[in-house]
Amino acid sequence: MKPDLKGMTTAEIEQFVKGMGEHAYRGRQIAQWIYAHGAPDFERMSSLPKALRERCSREARIGNLETLTTIATPTGDVRKFLFRLEDRETIETVLLALEHSRTVCLSSQVGCAVGCLFCATGAIGLKRNLTAGEIIDQFIKVQASLKPGDRITNAVFMGMGEPLLNPANVMTAISLLTSKEGPAFSPRRITISTCGIVPAIYTLAAAPVRPELAISIIAPDEAKRGELFPQARLYPLDKVIEAARFYARAVKRPVSFEYVLLKGINDSHSDARRLGELVGKVPCKINAILYNRLPDKRFQPCDENHALQFLEWIRPFCRMATLRRSKGGEISAACGQLRAGYARTD
Repeated sequence: MKPDLKGMTTAEIEQFVKGMGEHAYRGRQIAQWIYAHGAPDFERMSSLPKALRERCSREARIGNLETLTTIATPTGDVRKFLFRLEDRETIETVLLALEHSRTVCLSSQVGCAVGCLFCATGAIGLKRNLTAGEIIDQFIKVQASLKPGDRITNAVFMGMGEPLLNPANVMTAISLLTSKEGPAFSPRRITISTCGIVPAIYTLAAAPVRPELAISIIAPDEAKRGELFPQARLYPLDKVIEAARFYARAVKRPVSFEYVLLKGINDSHSDARRLGELVGKVPCKINAILYNRLPDKRFQPCDENHALQFLEWIRPFCRMATLRRSKGGEISAACGQLRAGYARTD
């Protein structure tokens, strides 16, 4: 199969065109066409000579996700995209459009190996990792769907999959998001959300580009956490907190701890106190999240008043504690609801 240039860094594309006997700047032009302009093929690259466009078409390709469906909330503030990959697997991507921001929620895997019991993606199991090209193409396709003049302002790895179990491809995608040939994002406009893959957090702290980090705590004690998160024993809470503290110091920015509130399971006063004591010595923010219902009846959301009380119990330990009200629940696009339920027809 011909090499896919989508997912290659600018330096890699430069090497590719130099191997064709071309100047390196042609590689930079191609990278700009792919990542800044969203060109789906070489024919659109009008700044390249026709002979080069034709040769590139013979010797390389530009992979493209197929948009199967797009659905939106009645207000249009949330849109969910269903994409089909070349092997006919499917993934979901979400756009959250607020008054002054456009945030794209990217998937990093087909399914997920972590298997959190309250997450729809976890019920699928892991099919495979996404390539860097498949990750960045979600951004490109969503950007192309916006009205002229609208731009995506933030990217979050909070879609399907555990991004730190696909670190090489995720970090390549982040390098493309921050490159001058692409969207040229600041690392502070990119967030990786993880259940706490400890070795990968340390690796990320030493990376050339270090995004914002959000860690899902799930429960503040190991016994309860182990019931909700089957792989908890691999990444004990004390090690996760130690890694979070290391990352915050390395990047000189607070990390975020995400805490999904499950009625009668992890939302008591003692849970709040244990959570506060656990994270209190880490430069951090706490985002409490109202649970989004799934068909599994074991889990229910607490009401908003109780969630606000939970935050008051935490604030003596962490002043930056807020309630995150998920959007898109009516189209199964909110936190924990992505499943990519499209039926394959091959």
